[in-house]
Amino acid sequence: MDPAAQPVAAARGVRILHAALAIGLCVVAGTFVLVLRSLGPSLPNTPLIGYATAGLRDSRAMRFE
Repeated sequence: MDPAAQPVAAARGVRILHAALAIGLCVVAGTFVLVLRSLGPSLPNTPLIGYATAGLRDSRAMRFE
C-alpha cells in the first residue's frame, strides 16, 4: 500500500464514523420525540428542562453507587 494513501483512508474512516454517530443520534432523538408525543408527559406541569436534568441526575447517581 502506498504510504500517502494511509492518511486519506484514515480521514475517510473518521468521516464514516462521524456520519454513523450523527445518524444514530438523530434516530435516538426521533424515537424519544415519538414516544414522548404518544405517551404524553408523565407530569403535565413539569418544565421541559426537567426531563434533561432528571436524566443527568440519574446518570450521576448510578455512577457513584
